[in-house]
Amino acid sequence: MISKFILILCLIINTNNCIAQNNNIKERTLSESQYEIINDLFGPDNSNRTLYYKTDLSKTWSLLITPDRLNMLLGPPCNDGSKILKWNDIFDTNDFKKLKNEIIHLKSYDLDKTKLNKSIEISKSYEKSVNNKEVTIISAPIILGNYALIKQSSFYGESILVASKTNDKWSVICRKSVFQILE
Repeated sequence: MISKFILILCLIINTNNCIAQNNNIKERTLSESQYEIINDLFGPDNSNRTLYYKTDLSKTWSLLITPDRLNMLLGPPCNDGSKILKWNDIFDTNDFKKLKNEIIHLKSYDLDKTKLNKSIEISKSYEKSVNNKEVTIISAPIILGNYALIKQSSFYGESILVASKTNDKWSVICRKSVFQILE
């Protein structure tokens, strides 16, 4: 009787572990929308770069996600092609709170080569360059409506990108440099 109980208990625990592992696998993949952003921003027109095979899970850049701190970073103002945008044109106070929360809860994901544009190369090395191409590590894109935020880092610096979706295509409207190394 006790051995049957233990056997049933082990089966239940094993089943729960399998379900939890399957859920973790689903959670460890980027969404189709996130891959769309990566393909648009790092695809054919940007073929001089290679992406690191995992997304960045750094949390410290959440401290920069306020209008005042973003304005202090280097880089031209945000521009949608027809006019200069202020931060409150892009994100409201609640959006900034959501962005900070998303950054704090970022996870690292493996990039799936089959979901990436064929021109995007993946590297398991984060060296200064691979095959004479700069290796860039990116955060998982954070999407709020028609805007997205990505942190990108390489051997030469780190920047925060704001992208906008227009006519079903994502493009960078703002690139703020956190730091840059000049050689």
